[in-house]
Amino acid sequence: MAKLEPIHIKNEMLGANALANLIGVFFLNQILLGAEGPLPREIWQNPIAIWIDRIFIPFAFGFVAITTLVYEGPIRVYLNNLYKKVESSHNPSMGCFYHLRLDS
Repeated sequence: MAKLEPIHIKNEMLGANALANLIGVFFLNQILLGAEGPLPREIWQNPIAIWIDRIFIPFAFGFVAITTLVYEGPIRVYLNNLYKKVESSHNPSMGCFYHLRLDS
């Protein structure tokens, strides 16, 4: 087993979500620009529009990343224990929980 395989497996979904979010933002932006045309230059002179632009994009990507990490937390613990060859938890029934999450 390669040394980087656990990192790849654990971060595969995180990368897929980031890529889907990036493609979605680009695609939606193109649809909006096609329907409405380019935004007037005057809108970017308004400080509210600048702050919304600066805050929303990092928040949108950060929210998806944090949600993915929280949702996959038990799976990450299970994979860490599997690669380190450690018992999965103090609670033996948690092994079944991990397998159910991985199978679905």
